[in-house]
Amino acid sequence: MANNLVVNPIRPDSVMLTSWKTQIAASLGSFQNLRVEKIVWETPVTVGDQIIFEDNLANVLATLQCDTANVSQALDWTPKPRRWADFTLTKISSGVVWLYLA
Repeated sequence: MANNLVVNPIRPDSVMLTSWKTQIAASLGSFQNLRVEKIVWETPVTVGDQIIFEDNLANVLATLQCDTANVSQALDWTPKPRRWADFTLTKISSGVVWLYLA
């Protein structure tokens, strides 16, 4: 599979070598901050697997770690979405991630 970065929810399924804004700029132009409502990680395979989102300064925006094999996990900020200027998925050990925007 390949990262699908121009829909909502955004579906990164592999490590991103460049930031989201850099990858979508050619097709969608410039964007303001993202409002992230929720991250859902489907089917992490092995206990200890991780996903890590970072900003362009290598600050960690979100981390999830698998504690039970094959059980999906989520971070839900729907009542108060997080603002991200940009992001890169710097680690994904397994599974698929869905990034829901407000």
